[in-house]
Amino acid sequence: MKSLITHIANRPGHDYRYAIDNAKISTQLGWKPAYTFKAGIIQTVC
Repeated sequence: MKSLITHIANRPGHDYRYAIDNAKISTQLGWKPAYTFKAGIIQTVC
């Protein structure tokens, strides 16, 4: 099965990290997340 896997180089412009800044939606609309990150991960995994 491992013989079917072909590793390729990363594509140009590949993002290694993604981050979200919710400051604008929080300040302008008063939005708050319904779950903390930890609680959301637990809900997702379980």
